[in-house]
Amino acid sequence: MKDLGHVHANLGDLVAVEIRAAILSGDLAPGSRLMQERLAADLNVSRIPVREALRTLESEGLVENDPGRGSRVVEVTPQRAADVLAVRGTLESLAARLATGRVAKEDIQSLRSIVGEGREATERADQAAANEAHTRFHLELARASGNSYLYEEFEAMPAKTEWIVSTLLKQRGPISWNEHEVIVDAVAEGKADLAEELTRHHSDEVIASLLDQDALKAQPETGAAGTTRR
Repeated sequence: MKDLGHVHANLGDLVAVEIRAAILSGDLAPGSRLMQERLAADLNVSRIPVREALRTLESEGLVENDPGRGSRVVEVTPQRAADVLAVRGTLESLAARLATGRVAKEDIQSLRSIVGEGREATERADQAAANEAHTRFHLELARASGNSYLYEEFEAMPAKTEWIVSTLLKQRGPISWNEHEVIVDAVAEGKADLAEELTRHHSDEVIASLLDQDALKAQPETGAAGTTRR
């Protein structure tokens, strides 16, 4: 984490940025206790901005306060994550449909550029940059929809949903960016039904990957002869 002790800005916001980044990158794992004294020392700030930051992250759903034990990073069950992504997928599909037919040439160029950046970040295993590109892609698509309320909903959503999909980008990164690319093609060609269908398919595939990953974790490992390893 950065030394923020000499930065002249709203320290609570800056501390929130640092802790949020550590959570999204996996440096602070789900269930990790967030000790105010330790965070304050690591960032070279007092405990006051740390408390402010933790309240902000709690409102975003990334941190929870456990009475008597302090704050910790939220643990999300796979099914709960799938439920969150199902809601997001519905909004993404609507954004793709609305953007079709009204999107400007510059918007298409921006979306294609973001896909390229995300693909390159995935290829060089820069997970933070890939996550950031993924967030920007869906925000840009929502903005291109022309529906300000829909865009506001997306702005309020990324922190928790990007945290959920960040590990999946490692697994299916190239496939995911291919899916984003064909969505842009459909939007650019004015094919509203196809754009909506492709976006829904992308969301369904992400959810399926999440649940498949959890199912695999639940299965006992087997040896070469099929015996279960304990």
